Formats: sequence, C-alpha cells, structure tokens
Amino acid sequence: MSRSAACKLLQAEGQGFGPLDGSVTMGNIRPTYIKRVAIELVERFPDKFTPDFEHNKKAVDELATIQGKAMRNRVAGYVTRYRQQQDIL
Repeated sequence: MSRSAACKLLQAEGQGFGPLDGSVTMGNIRPTYIKRVAIELVERFPDKFTPDFEHNKKAVDELATIQGKAMRNRVAGYVTRYRQQQDIL
C-alpha cells in the first residue's frame, strides 16, 4: 500500500498520518551550535534583532564571523524564531 493510500485509509478511519492530513507537525531540529551562537548573539545585542529574517540576516553578518552563507542563514533563522517566541511570551 502506498503512503497516499494509507493516508486516505487512515483519514477515513479518523486517524492522522503525519502532515498530509493537516495535523500539526513538529518543528525543525537544529544543531546545538546554531542555537548556542544565536542565543548568545540575542543576549549580547538584544536591540539589534527583530522578528524579521532579512533584518536578522544582515545583523548576524555584521556582528558575527560565520563561515558560509548557509550557516549565517541558519543562525539568522533561529534568531528570528527565538525573537518571535519572545514576543509571544
């Protein structure tokens, strides 16, 4: 049985099967070093970061020496999520 057929069968029975049925999915898993760098930057420079990814990407580029664009974007993405969570709480 294919995955889509299994999902349809489970939906008909009222059971969920991952993100295909519209249920809540789990978030991204990020390595500890990305979280550590992002949280340290936010704690050192709280006024430099906002819930906007593009702004945070530029701020991370200015404040930290990170090798590679992909790593910078991952740190900026976590900073963005972290700030969004802080604004909610």
